[in-house]
Amino acid sequence: MRSVKTLAIIGALIGATPALAVDFTFTGPTAIPGNGTFGPAADFPIEFSVSGLGTVTDVNVTLTGLTHSYSDDLQMILVSAAGTRVLLMNEAGGPANWNNDTVTFDQSAAAAMPNSFGGTNFNIPSGSYKPSAYSVGPVLSLLIDGDNLDLFNGEDANGTWKLFISDVSLFDAGSVQGVTLSIDALTPPPAVPEPATWAMLIGGFALTGLAMRRSATRVSFA
Repeated sequence: MRSVKTLAIIGALIGATPALAVDFTFTGPTAIPGNGTFGPAADFPIEFSVSGLGTVTDVNVTLTGLTHSYSDDLQMILVSAAGTRVLLMNEAGGPANWNNDTVTFDQSAAAAMPNSFGGTNFNIPSGSYKPSAYSVGPVLSLLIDGDNLDLFNGEDANGTWKLFISDVSLFDAGSVQGVTLSIDALTPPPAVPEPATWAMLIGGFALTGLAMRRSATRVSFA
């Protein structure tokens, strides 16, 4: 029985690929373009260095302390390490604003952000939303692959991810206190053993088999 357990443990170690959920955090604050300026600010995009993961199974983005005077003018794009570009937000919320809110973009959220929350100075509530895009242009002069976070699934998670945030208006102001990129991914597949390691494994299997054979043929006299 002990030999069978040993074989099972060795097999599990060779083939196991458990899932990991890892957060990568940018701590601000940083200004969102606006207030008399146009185009991406000097410190944009926000970048996340991802390592130690395998294949992506889920991606979420959370912005904390988000403040902006006119949400309809705000654009956000997440670019994966593999180069896939997902539009998180564009022309959403209408003339409403953000006021130190926490917003998560999650494909499994109940709904997208409406394209209008009412009149000027109406505050968009904190919460989780699907990507909320009601137009594709102009969008930071980048070609967009879609507005669904599931487009990242199946990609290699490792490398540099980028979150672009910009404002299409000359007269809006905003800032964000922090951004968290949450990635669920499979662990990297185990490395292929070196020849010497294979020899040790094969030797271990042989010894285990011999022990099992001796146990099966052992005769006991009363």
